[in-house]
Amino acid sequence: MTEIPRARPERRHLWTWIAIVFTLLVTIGRSLRLPNEFAMTHWLFDYRFGFMKRALVGASVGAVTNLAGVPLSPTGIAILSFGLLVAFFVGLLMVLFRATRSSAPTPEGVLVALVFVSSPFTVLSAHLVGYFDGLVYLLAALAIALVLSDRPGSSAFVSIVGLLVHENYLLIGLPLVALAATLVSAGNGRPSPRRRALVALLPPVLAFGLISLALAPGRGSDLQVRWVDHVKTVAFLGARAQETVVWNTTPPAEFWGSQASQFVRRLTDPGIFGPGLPALLTVLAFAHGAYRVRPASRVSFLMLAGVLSPLLLHLVAWDSVRIAAYPTGGALLALWILASTRGAVEVGKGFRAFALVALMANIFVRVPLMDGEVDRLTNGPRLLLYGPALLIAARAALEGVRRGRPSDRPPGPLLS
Repeated sequence: MTEIPRARPERRHLWTWIAIVFTLLVTIGRSLRLPNEFAMTHWLFDYRFGFMKRALVGASVGAVTNLAGVPLSPTGIAILSFGLLVAFFVGLLMVLFRATRSSAPTPEGVLVALVFVSSPFTVLSAHLVGYFDGLVYLLAALAIALVLSDRPGSSAFVSIVGLLVHENYLLIGLPLVALAATLVSAGNGRPSPRRRALVALLPPVLAFGLISLALAPGRGSDLQVRWVDHVKTVAFLGARAQETVVWNTTPPAEFWGSQASQFVRRLTDPGIFGPGLPALLTVLAFAHGAYRVRPASRVSFLMLAGVLSPLLLHLVAWDSVRIAAYPTGGALLALWILASTRGAVEVGKGFRAFALVALMANIFVRVPLMDGEVDRLTNGPRLLLYGPALLIAARAALEGVRRGRPSDRPPGPLLS
């Protein structure tokens, strides 16, 4: 009898990544929908009536459609929205690949990848099709990459673009740019971390100040009236578009009075923050363990500050489930920064079991979505569709275990 040859390591890694991508697609399918009216309205905002926040995308798209003589329709917005979503998830996979250095993934790296692609962050990202969150994360990743390659000036320009796309970039992207600028080593012609951070951060901070002045109370009333009158003429928009105009022309400081009092409740509400907590803790535990980041150390503090800073949006915004998912995306970017600036070591023995529990939580916990929706699929179809992920995860968790003994792999870098 001829023995069937075992698959080569490269082929096995290929199948592992196919399973990871399939898991991502299953997770996207739990919440994918057409752009809602809130999202569609944002694609129409531009600077025709004066400066306003979140209008850069609409102004850019409008310039192209006006040149082509084709008005932006619901179909066009859907095409652009899904194109942006695809670009976001492709970029996400690229960052995940680099963050785990997974050309030859270790069991721990595989588990982190599976936990992330099945996380509530991924569920919410698919559900927010048409929103600019994906573009904000792509710009943050680009700004970080430019800082890591010693181009802080270019990074600052990208960050300013991010702020013009959506003001939440200030809390989603800039703190992680600061982390990257701090961790890139000096010497060999490289600027010091302090100088690099100053160049990368000062221009966008000043730009945010100017944007805030332009949106100061009392300056948006005429803009609001003009835009409300305009969206009333758009056939495919309804009453929610007018509400969107009001929200988008109201300075964030004015929302403080009604939203800040809910800050602690939103942070401690298990229905809001709970679903994403297992995935977030998994990525953070891996980052601390694999890259020798001691708890309560300076690097740990900077990383946690960068990851958790988007939660401050609870002070001025009420889409709490969306905001609660942001730290998981930030944790992946922080992991990528560490992978780009530090060598990796073996993770503690309990990590695999913890990651398995997080994966199971991701699969079976229902994620509350926007507009009162809940992610689809009952437990039976979920178990079937996530079957490849569970098999790969079980194999990763048991790899190297022989009758209770740890892996015989010699000590060395965790991810090659």
